Amino acid sequence: ATNYDLGTAYFGMGLADDAIKAFVSASTDPVWRARAMIMLGNVKRQAGDVDGAIEAYQEAADSATSPDERSEASYELGATLESRGDTSAALAAFEEVAAGFRDRDERITTLKGS
Repeated sequence: ATNYDLGTAYFGMGLADDAIKAFVSASTDPVWRARAMIMLGNVKRQAGDVDGAIEAYQEAADSATSPDERSEASYELGATLESRGDTSAALAAFEEVAAGFRDRDERITTLKGS
């Protein structure tokens, strides 16, 4: 929890390298793994490392311990894949998200129309 909170603070201050270290450390705890990997993906995406973000979001989805964690990770994965132009993979990721989560339903409709 401490490393996760520290990573969040570093991320908020724009200290990407420090945030990455803190989230990697937090991810060693199974209770915090998915949440830390989601935040790690956010840091990497913001830094322009789209491939690294995708890997982190996939790991978060795979290690999620609750439907909320899985939906959050899969949503971020789908949004990142969609921004990269990978429509079919984005659609598959959004379909793993709980119905009604954020704008998941609208995104699926749009992607199916592409």
